[in-house]
This record gives sequence, C-alpha cells and structure tokens, in this order.
Amino acid sequence: MFHALEPTVDSIEHIAIVQDPLTKFAFRVVSKLRRIIKDPANIEHSVVLSYLYGRSFRKAILNSGCDVVFAPVASVETAYLRSPVPLIYMSDATFRAIENYYDFFLRMGRLSRWEGNHLETKAIARANALVYSNDWAARSAGEDYGVSPEKIQVIPFGANMDAIPAREDLRTGSTDGKCRLLFVSRDWKRKGGPIAYETFLALRRRGVDAELTVVGCSPAIPLAHPSLRVIPFLDKNLPEQKNVLADLYLDSDIFLLPTRAECSAIVFCEASAYGLPTISTDTGGTATIIVEGVNGLLLPPEAGGEEYAELIARLWSDPVAFKKMRQTSRERYEAVLNWNAWATQVRGVMDRVLTDTQRKP
Repeated sequence: MFHALEPTVDSIEHIAIVQDPLTKFAFRVVSKLRRIIKDPANIEHSVVLSYLYGRSFRKAILNSGCDVVFAPVASVETAYLRSPVPLIYMSDATFRAIENYYDFFLRMGRLSRWEGNHLETKAIARANALVYSNDWAARSAGEDYGVSPEKIQVIPFGANMDAIPAREDLRTGSTDGKCRLLFVSRDWKRKGGPIAYETFLALRRRGVDAELTVVGCSPAIPLAHPSLRVIPFLDKNLPEQKNVLADLYLDSDIFLLPTRAECSAIVFCEASAYGLPTISTDTGGTATIIVEGVNGLLLPPEAGGEEYAELIARLWSDPVAFKKMRQTSRERYEAVLNWNAWATQVRGVMDRVLTDTQRKP
C-alpha cells in the first residue's frame, strides 16, 4: 500500500508505533490480565493500549506536518487518536462482522468482544472516511455501526506480485489435457484444503486428468497421490522461491480455494493476474473480488467436493467458455485487482476528505 500510494502524493511517511516504557509496561499488565481471566484475545486489542497509542500517534502526526492520515487495519491505533488531521481508516472487515465468523474470534471472552467492538465503534466515528476492500465489510459498517453510505468507499486490494507477465505470455489452455489445480494458502483447514482434496479426487473419478498443487501449508493428515504435490512454504522475498510460485501460477489452469471464512484474499487477485479462473466459496468478502462468470465461479458454503468437481468439470469440458474466462479474469485484474487502480481510488478519497475538511468552518 505504501509503495502504491507513493507516486500519487507529494510525500509519504510511515509512522510506526513507539514502544516507550509506559506502553511496554501496559502491554505486560494487559498480557497478564488476559492470562488470568483466560481470554484468548489479541493482546494489543486493548482500550488501555489504544489510549496510549493515540497519545503517541498524535505527537508523531503533528510533528510530521501531513495533510491526511491513512490508517490501514488500525482500529486500536486510531480509536483514541485526538488529532486535527483528517483520517482515512481502511480495513477488510469490521469487528462485528468477524467476531462470529473466524474461529479465533469465536473463542474470545466477553471482555475482548466488548473491547473489540468499542474500539471499532470509536475508530469508525473518528475517521473522516472509511475504505473497505469488500462489500461485506462495507455492509457491516452501515448495518452494525450506523455509518452513512457517503462515508464508505469499497476498493479491492491488488495482487502482491512484483512482476506480472504480459497478457500474451499467459497460457490460454492445457496442451496435454491435464487440468492443473492450484491451491495457495497458509491455512489448510480454514481455506478449505480438505474440500480441495476431495474435489481433486472427485474430478479424477469423473475421468478428468486432474493434478493438484498445494502451496503454503501442509495437510493436517498426510495425503499421498501421484498427481498431488505439496510445497509447504515459498518465500516471495527470496528470488528463487518467488520464481517457483510465479511458474506455478503460469503452469496452472484453475485456482481452487474453497475457503470456509474469508475477508479479502489477495491470492484471488494474483490468480486473476495470471488469467486463472478462481473456484471458491460465496462467503465473507469473496464475491467482491470474484465476479461470477468473469474471473471465477462461487459455490455456497455448504457445497462439498462433489459439487466443486461438477462445477470444474463443466467449465473444463467447454474449451471456448474456459478460454473466455481466462481472458476476462486477466481483464478484471488489469481494470480493478491491481495496486495502481487501488491507489488511484484511495487518492480520490483523500482529495474528497481534504476538500470536505476545508469547506467546514
């Protein structure tokens, strides 16, 4: 986000949290309290720490002389921020939307839930504008926190790849009849790994010569199949491993991620960058990124491997429709799912916020 915004503004500065002695002491106290009450929360999601962060950031913002503050995923840092500088708060979810959705949040105690919603409410009220990466989060802001539509802008994320191949360098279809499925995630269970494996087996039972490559995690139960490959981890910061991942996207036909819970998976944007149709689940913010029939197809959360296999087999058996979706998937990346498009829209939000602020007496 920083590098995408940099060309759109005169100057940009990153303001980090300063862990002064008081903040460090408060962090230890909050951590101990969480352990005593057995509340498995994010330790930093604390009203006490939020207040201290607000004081620290106020000083840094005023010293920076900036015109506008952009705060991504920063409800804790901004809830108690008292600053005359206009603030844009960005996130891929609201606390209310996620607290009964992700497994980790389901385990939170009453204190953590209250603090999470309290900080979210204050951060939203403090912001001059809200940017969400999906419609699911934007709806929650309106329905759960009473935000007016005029204050909200939905701007999807981009693909986190340094070098995207030219469109003419992408595959348009399989040359050997194999249907190569790609699954990329660090979380096997939440991202629907077991269903992806079931889909792979169901496709082969249907006579589709399917291959499945899993990248970024290991199945909870060791799986063995001659057409299954597991690469537990690839680091994009290492050129050799980054190139391996890029080659996997280039060599694949379909991106498969039957996720169980999702805000805004950037891997969807990466799949579209490589012209891959994505087959996933209509849950959370997925439908903002994956437009049905354009850069992928979505199934309801209750769908299993057989339903995914049927959908993929139907698409795979129609070469014309498959080739067309590969083309429109890339077009969606070029038009929307890239960081330049994201930054241009965010700059537009900044301009509107600054104009509105100047109009106020």
